[in-house]
Amino acid sequence: MDCIDNAKNLIQLIRGYLGKSSEIKDVDWKRAFYIAKAHSLSTIFYDTVKERADVPDNVKLIARNSALAQIHQQVQQDYYAQEIYKQLYENNIKFMPMKGSVLRQLYQIPEHRLSCDVDILFDVEKQEKVKEILENLDFKKDKEWHNGVVTVEMHEELFSEYSLGYEYFSNVWEKLKTDDGIKYYFSDEDFYIYFMTHTAKHFFNGGFGIRTVLDVYEFNTAKNLDKEYLKTEFEKLGLYKFTHMVEELAKYWFDDDYSATEEVTALSDIILSSGVYGAERNSVMVKNIKKNSKNKHARLKYLFVTLFPKYRTMKILYPFLKYLPFMLPIMWVYKWFEVLLVRRKSIAKFTGNMDSMSEQKVDKFRKVLESTDFPVDKYKY
Repeated sequence: MDCIDNAKNLIQLIRGYLGKSSEIKDVDWKRAFYIAKAHSLSTIFYDTVKERADVPDNVKLIARNSALAQIHQQVQQDYYAQEIYKQLYENNIKFMPMKGSVLRQLYQIPEHRLSCDVDILFDVEKQEKVKEILENLDFKKDKEWHNGVVTVEMHEELFSEYSLGYEYFSNVWEKLKTDDGIKYYFSDEDFYIYFMTHTAKHFFNGGFGIRTVLDVYEFNTAKNLDKEYLKTEFEKLGLYKFTHMVEELAKYWFDDDYSATEEVTALSDIILSSGVYGAERNSVMVKNIKKNSKNKHARLKYLFVTLFPKYRTMKILYPFLKYLPFMLPIMWVYKWFEVLLVRRKSIAKFTGNMDSMSEQKVDKFRKVLESTDFPVDKYKY
């Protein structure tokens, strides 16, 4: 049984979790668990299989351990999030909880929707005080704030200047609501616009998983959204067709007796076949589509950009290059040795990415992108 078949069985499990009809066929339960884990769905997987007689005990055990570990991580995140909110209140610093902390409240059991980290938008004018607050809570800054257990992303803005949503959300505080002048929040419609813009960023920069589609389904089920307002705003962003396609995919997966267009089924196959390294492989294809209109020499071009990343990319990996750009060739060599000696898993990813560069696979992905009417070559995301 291939990856797509096992992923489809995972979709059926989620349908059962949602109270819909479901049909499991010839499932490889261990493989299905690892697909669930790759898509951050371990807790839903465990709760849906723990009473099933056809699931091996060893699979139930690893699923239980994974679910408990993720719930423990979420408890830690919630604790530190509340501590940070408390300090922001005490110092009169306006802020907004973001992403998963909002979405998880839509789920029947919030622990079924876990987050990788804590995301908070804050008043950039108070960044020195925010730095002091986090350091007093024993957080240290690397690329993000972390304390060895929890990672916190403090956002000065919602999107970078290279991203699709940068201009639209440039005055984000004017879009937000507040009851006390300190803690802010989006209206349901504006949160959905932000969420789908963020989802588009992920898709055009590589992909997203089953959990994102479930988020879309849960949000649209729970909220009575102003569809006309959403249509107007998504058209401003050029994301109306993209959003509609993802919503159709959510209905195709999780509603009973719902047919889908060829484009939606193609998108479904892309997501379900992505696997553990899917987002990176899809990212490779998107970059190839942007630069290579005829799909020719895709593998060679990927090899070149992997060995010689652009200065813009290398600056992110090695920030000192901003001040010493002449060291770029030296850092290319350093990066090669770092991969060979330290990050050997990257070699497996690279090999898989090369396999994804067939003209057939790239062309299938291209057709999905084109069906969204989104100019993939216009933004850097």
